[in-house]
Amino acid sequence: MDIGLHNHLKRLASDLFIKHQGSERTKIDRSINVLIDRMEEYYDDEIEDVVVFGSYSRDTILPRRFDPHSDIDLLIHFNTKEYDKILPDSYRNSLRKFAIKHYPQSLITKDNPSVVLELNHIKFDLVPAVLSESFWFGDTYRIPKRNGGWQDSDPTAFNEKLTRVNKRNNSVVKPVIRLVKYWNATQGYPYFSYELETAISKLDWWSGNILDDFFYVVKNLPDYGLPGWAATKVDRLKDNARSARRYMEDDDARRCRMLLDKILPPVFVF
Repeated sequence: MDIGLHNHLKRLASDLFIKHQGSERTKIDRSINVLIDRMEEYYDDEIEDVVVFGSYSRDTILPRRFDPHSDIDLLIHFNTKEYDKILPDSYRNSLRKFAIKHYPQSLITKDNPSVVLELNHIKFDLVPAVLSESFWFGDTYRIPKRNGGWQDSDPTAFNEKLTRVNKRNNSVVKPVIRLVKYWNATQGYPYFSYELETAISKLDWWSGNILDDFFYVVKNLPDYGLPGWAATKVDRLKDNARSARRYMEDDDARRCRMLLDKILPPVFVF
């Protein structure tokens, strides 16, 4: 392992992290708190809880200047008992009305399964949820699915799995995920973000250093089922990574670094 190249990727992964106690995270957290306060006032006792989940809660989100698709996922737990008598789309319509009332100058769109609220500095995915009371499996969240019905969802299960994998492998898994997500954003998103994180978390061999593991992850990225343009991007990534690794093994750090910069353009933190 070349220490200089290793430190380069480590530094880049750190630059792609929305740091705790940093100004960007403080601003986002303030927006989350204001949004929740407004929602609780608007809905009163109609909502039971608001849960922050997704990449922001597991530290794999990228700053929006590096990934315009970065968003904050909020699960809105409606306090509804007879959920099966109310269509999921009714909840999304309700969330859209709430967003229009409190954020009239913002871009607001209905997506699936959420309502998207886009502010200047961040985007929110508001996902309505109800609780399914199950005798055998306990209470579970249910969120809208594409056919108009409900589907079970556990918003924290993947976070817990990823945290275990990350700790078990010298805390390099989350930094490597951020690096690959940065490549993904620069290439027009060959992968959906969540699917990319899931695929990486399932890999069963890690060296514990960020340089070797970045090459390992790229080599093992899935390419089945991708549209033609996306498969071409992934093939090019794998070719460049193979060449960069050969340069590293030949102690040619300069050429390795040139290819790494081609895969992951240097970022400028300000």
